[in-house]
Amino acid sequence: MVGALSGVRSDVIPFALASGQFATLTGLNVVGMKRRKFTRERLTVIRSFYQKLFHGPGVFAERLNEARDLTAADPAIAEILTFIDAGKNRELCQPVKDGKRS
Repeated sequence: MVGALSGVRSDVIPFALASGQFATLTGLNVVGMKRRKFTRERLTVIRSFYQKLFHGPGVFAERLNEARDLTAADPAIAEILTFIDAGKNRELCQPVKDGKRS
C-alpha cells in the first residue's frame, strides 16, 4: 500500500506500507492482512521476518540470505522473497535510516 502523494522511486515489497514525499517503507500493511484473514500467529511470523530483514544488524544482502531459511515459515514470506529475487537489477524501497526521512 502506498500513501497518497508519495513519489515511489523504487519497488515496494508485497504486504508493505510506503509513504512520504519520496516513499520509504513504514512497516507492514497489517490492516490489509487482517482483512485477508491472516491469523495473529501468521502476523507475528511475518513481522519478525520483516524486522530481521529490514532492521537487523549487518548488510541487507547478508540479512536477505539469512531470511531465506524462513521461506517455509509462511507463504507471505515466500512471496516477498520471490518478489525480491525477481528483480535483481532494480532498487527496493527501504525503511528510513535512523528515523530521518530523505
